[in-house]
Amino acid sequence: MSGSGSQGWGFCPKCGSAHDPQAQSCPQCGFPFPRRRNRGRWVALVAALVVLLGSAAFAASQLLKPDATSTTPVDSARATPSVTPTRVSPSPTPTSPSPTPASASPSPSASEVPGDFAQIFSKVRSGVVRIDSSTCDGGGIGTGFLIDDALIVTAAHVVEGAASLGLTFGDESDPTVASGVVVGIDRETDMALIRADRDLDGHVFGLADSQPDVGQSVVAIGFPQGEPMTLTSGIVSGLNRTISFEGRTFQGLIQTDAAINPGNSGGPMLDLKGAVQGVADAVRTDAQGIAYAIPAATVRRLTEQWRGNTKSVVDADCEAPTAPDRTSDFDIVPPSDDPLAVEVTQLFRDYFTAINGADYDQAWALMSPRLRPSDVTTFADSLSSTIDFGVVVHSVKPGKDGSATAHVYFVSTQASEQGPEGQTCTVWDLDYTLVPTGDPWQIRRAKAHGGGSAYHSC
Repeated sequence: MSGSGSQGWGFCPKCGSAHDPQAQSCPQCGFPFPRRRNRGRWVALVAALVVLLGSAAFAASQLLKPDATSTTPVDSARATPSVTPTRVSPSPTPTSPSPTPASASPSPSASEVPGDFAQIFSKVRSGVVRIDSSTCDGGGIGTGFLIDDALIVTAAHVVEGAASLGLTFGDESDPTVASGVVVGIDRETDMALIRADRDLDGHVFGLADSQPDVGQSVVAIGFPQGEPMTLTSGIVSGLNRTISFEGRTFQGLIQTDAAINPGNSGGPMLDLKGAVQGVADAVRTDAQGIAYAIPAATVRRLTEQWRGNTKSVVDADCEAPTAPDRTSDFDIVPPSDDPLAVEVTQLFRDYFTAINGADYDQAWALMSPRLRPSDVTTFADSLSSTIDFGVVVHSVKPGKDGSATAHVYFVSTQASEQGPEGQTCTVWDLDYTLVPTGDPWQIRRAKAHGGGSAYHSC
């Protein structure tokens, strides 16, 4: 038996002799004592971590930007007036180590989630919409979902400042594209509503009638980091949470440990009945498994106010950018590591570089015979003052006939007589069809992305 007296002495469990509690063995019989853990020091360390995390919690809360982009000047290539791409990159995540919450666990993929969620995903995925937002600074990717045939709910920060919106939904092998305008936006709750330019044939989501319970299972669906549609699962970790971001306070949020990343913003968070419990909105970057969603009650209140709106309430208010020098080098970053995306991005890199360097023979050769003007001289005369920059290749998708489609955003400056409608600075948002001829791709045609406007003035 062992114990401690009033002076803090211990007793040897073998011979009963008293000993200093710091002794490593009995001074009488030599019995080795087990090493004692310094529990007080451990408790103090844990307490310090709790205090540190508590003070940093709200400061580190960060709204999920739609894959924020920065626009860097680049040489451009094009088949119609052109602009250079900027890379849309996800919001940076702090790399300092943080403890993992007990409730956090890796979110399973769609094939690993419980059968109920797998069935829900199959049923509702046609109503989840990828949103490509083109802004004055480049663009980004977010998620939305249908609440009516042409109405799409998303987060305000996905569409704020959008000059144009591309909407993609349906079968990934043969997606449907459309365009839309923001008809409602509330920055205090970070909610927005988009009206598509036509009815969309997809699942229409219903909103939950009451708050979820803490511990209730939920799933989030979206396009994290611009990846294909993804399902993640978790639980409701808390209700009525408050976070602060960029000087604003957001209240009444649902906390979840379902994996949410940039690109998920605006996507639905569903319960086992397939009802929308919340809209994916924010994530704590100093922790794992702490994310937030706008509750369904807020979504219902605001969307009812906006349903009848038809006109855009978002003004891009772009300032005319300054074109780089013709000899400036630039690079275009592929939207993914997929070999097709890399090859197609190289085509646009070569094309825009040729335009900016006045190598019109090279640019002309990169267009298919079907698209080329009658001769190189005519082509060169139409682009002699053009400089393209700010190019972003948002996506590259294979076609059924060996072709490919690339969604490309860029800006061009040119003499007024060479610009559309006399413009000297133009923002372009185009879908290019590419064919596998030449070295190895050529541009067959270009049209407005998503059926919207192909261009607007800077």
